[in-house]
Amino acid sequence: MSVDKSLKEFGKSIRFARIEHNLTQKELAAKLGLTRSQIQKIENGEGNTYIKTIERLLDEFNVPCEVKFIKKTGF
Repeated sequence: MSVDKSLKEFGKSIRFARIEHNLTQKELAAKLGLTRSQIQKIENGEGNTYIKTIERLLDEFNVPCEVKFIKKTGF
């Protein structure tokens, strides 16, 4: 899977989780110490996202990092 496609899939997952938790982009950004535009870029799969930001997003939605890794790699 290409990096661009992975970023877009990750972004869609974050958008879905945010909406499920009844959070606006601004509210999620405030919880994570980010800006609304950073959340928007993540959700749109634009640019690279730091691993620490990914970890904070997964923690916010109670998704273990291992779940994503195992799902993609089969390990």
